[in-house]
Amino acid sequence: MSNRQVSTLGIVNSEPSIAVNLLNPQNIIVAFINSSNGSDSRIVVSLSQDGGISFTSTVLPYPSGYNGAGDPIVDYIYPNTFLVVSHVFNTSASFDAKDESIAVYRSVNGGSSFSAPILVNQGYGINVTDDKPFLVTDKSGGSPYLGNTYIAYTRQLNNSPVLWQVHFHRSNDNGQTWSYPVKLTKPHSSSNYSSLTIGPVGEIYAGWIQEDSNNNPQGFRVVKSIDGGQTFSTEVLVSNVIFYPHLPTADPVIPPFQFRALTVSFLAADISTSLYSGNVYAVWQDTRFGSSNILLSISIDRAVTWSSPTKVDNGSTGSQNFFPFISVSSDTGDIQIVYYSNRNNSNLLDVYAAVSTNGGGTFNNSRVTNLSFDPNNPVSTFIGDYLGNAIIPPSQNVAVWTDTRNGRQDIFIGP
Repeated sequence: MSNRQVSTLGIVNSEPSIAVNLLNPQNIIVAFINSSNGSDSRIVVSLSQDGGISFTSTVLPYPSGYNGAGDPIVDYIYPNTFLVVSHVFNTSASFDAKDESIAVYRSVNGGSSFSAPILVNQGYGINVTDDKPFLVTDKSGGSPYLGNTYIAYTRQLNNSPVLWQVHFHRSNDNGQTWSYPVKLTKPHSSSNYSSLTIGPVGEIYAGWIQEDSNNNPQGFRVVKSIDGGQTFSTEVLVSNVIFYPHLPTADPVIPPFQFRALTVSFLAADISTSLYSGNVYAVWQDTRFGSSNILLSISIDRAVTWSSPTKVDNGSTGSQNFFPFISVSSDTGDIQIVYYSNRNNSNLLDVYAAVSTNGGGTFNNSRVTNLSFDPNNPVSTFIGDYLGNAIIPPSQNVAVWTDTRNGRQDIFIGP
């Protein structure tokens, strides 16, 4: 598979997420943010039935009473179901968001059509807002909760930076109905950018980045559930985190670029029968070595303890490497991490993949993009907060990312 353009609608596209039908790997779904004019925001789902060679696109409808959407994540449930979670909201004339809520869309026919949106949890004005959802489905054959679906997101109260808390919902009917929320983080803290993964016997791992009221990082933290998401352990510190500081009136940026570059938590667990089955992997971007690098920490005891973080990327000193996303093959246990890097030209970006076949002991980095691109052309302060990848069985990496090689923000796919 060469680099191919996925997006065909609108002029601005970002935040792609990808899922593969494990029973029919030719069936691939990519969900992403799309804008028809540079100011509106909606979710597009692109369907491939030929392994990512060609795509057809569908715009998902807003829930009644909403006029904006973002932050899509897609995942797959046996045998032919795909779920897309999205952050939905209303915008004013000044484009300030309110009524931020979490919605899910279901397809039971391999992505050929999707249901009307299902509200998982509702926000109200700027007093109760729900943002940055993450969705995962239990695909582990050894799990008593096979087929369950879980969502985590950040709930912000009263527009206060110290009242950002990670909430969690579960569904045992393929996303048709959802539990009441479970609060995963402590009160009076700023917890954001959550992620989820599932272990070999159905363990749920939830992670997030903790910050203080001044946006200073307080670490990558994780909790675990062994009862299908009914209860969770006390939180464990994976690692301290160092990132570029927030600007006085704006989000952090990674020089020399102009777009915001948030530090987001990502988790993946090995559910294969490999030597590394049960391992849990945490990845994030970090500036402890002077510039931005991709760091990895490993737990071999089901998230009780974590290794000291190691650098995954092999970019040259001073290069910027950021926005990691991780997947682990359920067949082989191979680890696949994709990320942006400016190692080839300080003003341009490429996508790289770091692959480990020995449980994260060593990584081989290779270029995914066949053409470097300038993310500041067109000038942009937002290229999304993440890219994505998935595994085509048994262990082929497939990545999706925001790309500006055509002079606009498009979604591309590549090996």
